[in-house]
Amino acid sequence: MSNDNILRTEKKVIDNDSVECTIFPGLHGLRLKGRLLKIVGPAVGKAFSGIKTGTGKSVMDTDINLEVVGQAIEGLTESLDNENTINLILDLLTQTRINGESITKNTINLKFAGEYSKLYKVLLFVIEANRFFGKWSIGKLFERIENPTIPITPTESTKKSIND
Repeated sequence: MSNDNILRTEKKVIDNDSVECTIFPGLHGLRLKGRLLKIVGPAVGKAFSGIKTGTGKSVMDTDINLEVVGQAIEGLTESLDNENTINLILDLLTQTRINGESITKNTINLKFAGEYSKLYKVLLFVIEANRFFGKWSIGKLFERIENPTIPITPTESTKKSIND
């Protein structure tokens, strides 16, 4: 069997936990991306409206208006339908393991109780590993929003896809 038929698994240490994510098969990944875009698309669009344009810089090198980003996040939280959001989160995590254990509702309830930022980091890792938003992952954008002095560069996995 050729290695071309094996789905890639990416690994990352997040808050002292080993996280592994196997990418989704093509069509399943496209469905998940569509569901994800329905939820975050308007908020991401609003967030990008807070980026100054016409500077001759890459979008990732421009100044970010954090007030507009805050409004985008507020709009996102207001538009969330709890049941659909929970189902999407569970579906996004089906190919993910933390310290070797598959992530299920029970895992989320126990492992991420009071650790919601860790859950968000794992979700961003899944989104980045699956390249749902192209070579410049949304995770890198959120890192930049949290700390505007961080330069945005492609990850090792996205460098490979850029050169392919």
